[in-house]
Amino acid sequence: QALAAQVVTSAWAHVAECCVRFMDGRHGPAVPEHCSSSRRPQDLVLPLDVTLEELYCGALRRVKLNQAQLRRASRSVSQDTFLVRVERGAEDGQQVTFRGVAFEQGTGDVPGDVSFVLQERRHARWQRRGLDLYLECTITLLEALAGYQVAVEHLDRRTLYVKSRPGEVVRPQNILHGVEADWQRFDNTDAFPGQDAGHLKTGDLEACKDICRRKAYSGFTFWEDTAYFRSQDRTALLDSKQKSRGSTLFVCPDPKDTASLRVRRAVRCEGMPALGHPQIRGNLFLLLRVQLPKHIDDMSARVLLDILPSGGAAGAQESMASALSEPTLEELELCDLDPTESRRRHHIATGGNDDASRVVNDGRDEAHPAGSPGPPPPCPQM
Repeated sequence: QALAAQVVTSAWAHVAECCVRFMDGRHGPAVPEHCSSSRRPQDLVLPLDVTLEELYCGALRRVKLNQAQLRRASRSVSQDTFLVRVERGAEDGQQVTFRGVAFEQGTGDVPGDVSFVLQERRHARWQRRGLDLYLECTITLLEALAGYQVAVEHLDRRTLYVKSRPGEVVRPQNILHGVEADWQRFDNTDAFPGQDAGHLKTGDLEACKDICRRKAYSGFTFWEDTAYFRSQDRTALLDSKQKSRGSTLFVCPDPKDTASLRVRRAVRCEGMPALGHPQIRGNLFLLLRVQLPKHIDDMSARVLLDILPSGGAAGAQESMASALSEPTLEELELCDLDPTESRRRHHIATGGNDDASRVVNDGRDEAHPAGSPGPPPPCPQM
């Protein structure tokens, strides 16, 4: 009975509270807050184009809004001009917000915000990735062999002088950031047969390698037309190799070899400052491109052959001289071709099939699409 009385008392108290809330208005029932005529308008978001120099050094931008455009959009602001502070190390897409200065017609007196979205303008020479900066520099072949000294004008107009180490030779390197070492291939080999992490019926080996990168697999075995993925670590795959006729084992490259390919010449702590932590700085990477001469005369070529180490060139020349005496030798001429255009022409010539061996020809000739260049010129008969 005591419990029932408690429940009844609580219920009547709840009803009384609801009545008070309903009748607390001066001229009738109270209106819920979300039904009020004064609602907060949508924020006004505007793009602001900034340079990489401004993001590096910091800047104070004076931005004046177009009042005519605002009126056409039924918007208004409490001020015409805004002083937008671009902090040092600010990132692309960061917002600078001014609270309570935007209004919209018919929304009452509750103001909204004005936000400027920083949009980094593409730089002609510099690239930014996180806190690191990348600068591409061109040196001559002589500088690549005998040493170079490069003057770099930084984003804050400081001039930095960098030079090569004594005896350093600049080697051509792949400047792509996703470069990796070569995969190891073992013909007629398998590892952990039957212990598949998954399989895929395909003939595209690059697609299989991409799956291994995304799934963190160390390799795969390709047999007939199917790839069988291996989840064991790389060392275990190499230690457990066994003969398997018709199977080909592909093992991912050693991370140390891949890391060595990614190493670039850099200047420490000359990159972007970290936002809010100016004592933390990124690094400045120099991407060195060697500009080769367009032509070398015979005398210069002979001098280079005498000065530079042959590295087996003498043996190669002897082999070539011996091959030139063969009666079956056929001398061909190199030409300049665009690979993309070459593939497009063969795509048209084969009726939309890149692999001509899969095309079934019924003997009927078809006209080429209007505006197409037609089939590629026939190759000379052997």
